[in-house]
Amino acid sequence: MKRRHRTGRISKGKIILACFFLFIASAYIIFETQIEPSFLDLTRLKAEELSTTAINTAVLKILDENNYTYEDFVKVNANDSTVTNISTNTVTANRFKSMISLAAQEEIGNMSGMEVNYRLGDFCGAEILNGRGPEIIVKIYLSSSVITDIESTFDSCGINQTKHTLNVKVTAKVYITSDDDLDTYTTVVTTVPVAENIIVGHTPSINIQKD
Repeated sequence: MKRRHRTGRISKGKIILACFFLFIASAYIIFETQIEPSFLDLTRLKAEELSTTAINTAVLKILDENNYTYEDFVKVNANDSTVTNISTNTVTANRFKSMISLAAQEEIGNMSGMEVNYRLGDFCGAEILNGRGPEIIVKIYLSSSVITDIESTFDSCGINQTKHTLNVKVTAKVYITSDDDLDTYTTVVTTVPVAENIIVGHTPSINIQKD
């Protein structure tokens, strides 16, 4: 009797193995295209939030400790109640910027090691899944390089009145790492008003000059 040879049939084991590899490949694609980018975005947002708080704390701390006033930063030169120019006190301004940069770096460093809690659904890209699923806890570490500038704005605030505001602009490049081999960075720009003055009288085009 001749044996019948089975043709065109795939064993159950091969089907299971193929499904397993298909599942692994699909999970990898989802992780690479959806979960990992979402995780990086959320972590950067959290780092930006923490860094902004740290920078604001640093600015307020320096202002409180040194009692800076508008007159410490600028000198208004006038002729017959007419402002002719405004010159900045370079020494004070540079010292202030240096203190802000160092204080901001320190405060951002103090935020390092904080635990950030996520839910798996936060990474799925669907709003309905946000806050759902297993909890994921990540401890992030922050370090930074900071550049500080002082900027001026002039706004009309009444008849023959102009408000001159001095703002400190802090730009921080924040580096983010974790115990899970996370390695990324984000840039945070924060502007905080530090002093202001009302200039009364006719105000011509003002040129900020450095002494």
